[in-house]
Amino acid sequence: MRGTLFLLLFALAACGGTGLDQTSTSDELRDWQLPTGKPPSSAEFAALMAACQDRVRSAGKGGSVDACLVGDYGMRRVQEGG
Repeated sequence: MRGTLFLLLFALAACGGTGLDQTSTSDELRDWQLPTGKPPSSAEFAALMAACQDRVRSAGKGGSVDACLVGDYGMRRVQEGG
């Protein structure tokens, strides 16, 4: 997992960006937690989002990025007010 995450981060840095809207990414970042219960860093979240978006695009079946984050990476949405 760490090796994959490192390679994703390296690829993102080498390409010069993710192509994601940074405003929506930072807003959405606050909505998620890692399996440890900690919020992901901006770089971690961008790498995971890029990996899930790429997986959804390559699958061609109209999958969900949220389902990828939850199912493949164990992330969970933060419950507000509860």
